[in-house]
Amino acid sequence: MNKSESIKILVNRLLSISLLILIIYFFISYKQQVSQLLKHMDLRWFLVGVVCYFINYQLRILRIQLFIKKYTRVPFHLLMKPVAFHGVYNYFLPVRSGDLTLPFLLHQYNHIPLPAGVSVLLKARIQDLVTLGMIIFSVALFSPTHLTITNRIIIGCFGLVMCVGSYVLIYLGQNQTGLLPEKVGNYLKANKPVYPKVRELILGFTIWGFTAATLYSVIKSLTIPLKFHDVWVLISIQLPFQLLPIQGLGNAGNHEAGWVGGMKLLGVELEQAMSFALSSHVLLILFVLLLGVFALLCPSRNNHLDR
Repeated sequence: MNKSESIKILVNRLLSISLLILIIYFFISYKQQVSQLLKHMDLRWFLVGVVCYFINYQLRILRIQLFIKKYTRVPFHLLMKPVAFHGVYNYFLPVRSGDLTLPFLLHQYNHIPLPAGVSVLLKARIQDLVTLGMIIFSVALFSPTHLTITNRIIIGCFGLVMCVGSYVLIYLGQNQTGLLPEKVGNYLKANKPVYPKVRELILGFTIWGFTAATLYSVIKSLTIPLKFHDVWVLISIQLPFQLLPIQGLGNAGNHEAGWVGGMKLLGVELEQAMSFALSSHVLLILFVLLLGVFALLCPSRNNHLDR
């Protein structure tokens, strides 16, 4: 066994150990809250939420497989581990630092060059901005939920900026207008961003649809008094917070701010909104812990090196 293989085995084991430590830490930290939740929540809707959450991640794996096809072909089952690892780290690590682990994980488990991994991550995030922007703009226009004209204008403008801004960034990256910093321009010159294709947009909308279904299942399992069309307003307020680099450990802060803000907009009293936000946060952490267990059990291309 050469030095390179030994390093990969070591990194692989360190990643697995660090993820296991995260799972144990958050399970111990939220053990009492989880115990109380399990006693009072609707377990049927909880299971529906788990199914929707894992379908969502299967679609994310499919999207990564589609994006890396330009560089190499990787079987679906060998992408499950790095994408699941990325989902856990992205949720748990502060300041959205976990999002930056995707290129490294793709390199570690699938031998994809780091620059290619960065390009894949940027493409995924731009697509998220485009599809989420379209969803938010549609909510502002068509949601039957009672919203003031001012709120609809603010939500609609925010969604429009997310969507149009993404296309502007792609245009700047393709045409080298000189408006971008030199290092960024040089990188984009070698890895030009492309506009999302129809198939990619459909996949992106489906991913966000199952994200919405997961959140709706959480709401139903906790008997939060919101209707299905209200959930889309909550999503329009809460999900953009997931894209901001301000989260604490375990998505602390982002989740509560988004849920409280969204529910206040829907007429829920502040004290009750905070209680719902905290309960839903604990439930979502439980989903992510299950994803972590899934990541540990997934096959790896490096498994043969461990024998």
